[in-house]
Amino acid sequence: MSGSVPQSRKAIRARLAGQTYDIRVEERDGHFHVHLNEEAFTVHRRPMGEGGLTSLLIDNRPYEVVVERHPSGFSVNVAGSVQEVEILDPLDAMAKRVARKRAGPEMETVAAPMPGLVVSVEVGQGDRVEAGTPLVVVEAMKMQNELSASNPGVVRQVRVEPGQKVDTHQALIVLERA
Repeated sequence: MSGSVPQSRKAIRARLAGQTYDIRVEERDGHFHVHLNEEAFTVHRRPMGEGGLTSLLIDNRPYEVVVERHPSGFSVNVAGSVQEVEILDPLDAMAKRVARKRAGPEMETVAAPMPGLVVSVEVGQGDRVEAGTPLVVVEAMKMQNELSASNPGVVRQVRVEPGQKVDTHQALIVLERA
């Protein structure tokens, strides 16, 4: 390839640390121009032997990284800190959105983490809750465990009452995610 003719690669979408990024890479003049959302970086890459060790110079800052490929993306180790990068397929994401709409609302079941006794129920059917809202308190091994909503939603079912014994994985509360 000629050093001055840009070679553009297809844009991809990736998720890293819970955030989604649009990435476009152009190879030009022997190095890469990486566009990460709206930011651009110049990257020089030099493989350092076996095991995926690679030396990167990103905007003149050096990094030694180990990259391991797996079916859904990559694991990137920079100075002992490992980050998982998931490559997202835009058609797959669209298909999942359509399937969710057809399937109806997404439900979440809050279950007992171990056998115990329901001490209190903090919500009722129809209550709106936010992530972190206490739902039910279960006593197990003389310790009280407060179970909270992991996502915002609406309480659709309360399946227990105070004083009731529960088993491991027994459904206590059913939420419809907002």
